[in-house]
Amino acid sequence: MIRKWLRSLQKPSQSPPPKCDICALSATNYMKIEVKSLDLNELSKVLLRLCDGCKDEALSKYNNNGLPAPIIRWNKEGD
Repeated sequence: MIRKWLRSLQKPSQSPPPKCDICALSATNYMKIEVKSLDLNELSKVLLRLCDGCKDEALSKYNNNGLPAPIIRWNKEGD
């Protein structure tokens, strides 16, 4: 009886924060990478959980300028 009462006072267990896939620190960012095979037939999508330091490293490695991909607007009229 007392054990049930004590268990009711405990906090509900929370899931731990996600860990960085590279360095195992607390992840704050998600990065989605698409990878094609050499024969260009198969497309694989990979979701990475990254901390701030690893995110900067991955952006500098895969995006030489360190800038996000540009957003291109397309009009049907051709303006």
